Amino acid sequence: MYRTSDFDKHLSKQLKRAKYRREYLLSVVSEMDGEPGLTIFEALKHTISKMGVTEFANMVNMKRSSISRILSQESAPKLETLDKLLAPFGLEVKVDVREIA
Repeated sequence: MYRTSDFDKHLSKQLKRAKYRREYLLSVVSEMDGEPGLTIFEALKHTISKMGVTEFANMVNMKRSSISRILSQESAPKLETLDKLLAPFGLEVKVDVREIA
């Protein structure tokens, strides 16, 4: 879906609010209309790009270049790093191992 720069500016402003930021991230990982949501790492990439990398780097007290490097990777970062990236959303990683049939 095509978005205007006005929409992106509005979204970026809304993502400064902690509750909105959390709900937005959770919404992009949720299944919608039968379509699978994004992985948590894909959702973080998407949301951080909408927030602004510099602004996000300041939130997590990391260098902008470090955030950019993490986001440019194909695979998800270590769990400790994911926890640091999820903190501004009030979320953390939980690994669950289940038996398969």
